Amino acid sequence: MTASFFTRRTALVSALAAVGFLSACGSSDDPSTSISITPALGAIYGATVEAYDTNGRLLGSSTTAAKGTSTQGKATLVLSNYASGGNPIVIRVKMAGATYYNEATNADVAVPSTSTDVLLSVASSATSGATLGVTPLTHLAAQLAGVTPSNVGSAITASLTSTNIATAVAKTNKILGLPVDTNLLAAPTPATSATSTPDLMGKILANLAVAANTAGSNPLAQALALAASVNSSGAVTSATVITAINTRLAAVASGIGLSAVSTPVTTGTVTVTDTEINAAKTAVSSGTAPTGTGTGTGTGTGTSSLSSTGI
Repeated sequence: MTASFFTRRTALVSALAAVGFLSACGSSDDPSTSISITPALGAIYGATVEAYDTNGRLLGSSTTAAKGTSTQGKATLVLSNYASGGNPIVIRVKMAGATYYNEATNADVAVPSTSTDVLLSVASSATSGATLGVTPLTHLAAQLAGVTPSNVGSAITASLTSTNIATAVAKTNKILGLPVDTNLLAAPTPATSATSTPDLMGKILANLAVAANTAGSNPLAQALALAASVNSSGAVTSATVITAINTRLAAVASGIGLSAVSTPVTTGTVTVTDTEINAAKTAVSSGTAPTGTGTGTGTGTGTSSLSSTGI
């Protein structure tokens, strides 16, 4: 064989080795993180769930599972190019074409396919296997953290930090009169039927539905109205929905295991202390949903037959 043959063969082997090396490097530099998202009014089926980083880059998307399946109302997202425990993320749930369970009327409600309504949440980071919630309360907290339906998908790096998120959680709790260390961002166990046994956050959401029904509204409209009741600076612009929610939760607090419901913030700008922010940050960092005990029946004018929710 000629020297030129061996030269060409050596060059080919070197080139293939280089390709393999680069491929391996690309693989190690392209991490992904899998998380589970539970949007909830009551349980929500068929909604589009998206996750974004603070530079506005779409990390992953999925759809909440259908009713009756083993993962009903949940969506698994694989976040591409996102290392576990990375920077803050934004979660957006598009309600168009989805169906949600209204605990107050014990009925599934179809959202029109033309709807532009969304629910939002934020997280200071996402670890592999993490479970996160998106609810009317996280929707308000996201707004107080500087995230709105109109700026999702744009760069919001400067405003979204772990402290900023904890502050928003503390403010949301304080506005509604909830314990300041309630972890609003955790995934709830929402009601799916009248025989459901939701967790504490699921019970809170069920009673929000009752408050909405009493006011002649529905849970989705109430969620949007709640967010509109407070501007991005934390100033209360309307007390109607806040007062209705607080009144309902105060009436059933002991029955659903909610430790305390205090006076809501209905005027002025909500402020929180460093101690309150740190309490919220500790609760959020734990990653666990709030817990409570109770078997009371509460009072109110809702029409659901859910057990253990105060309804």
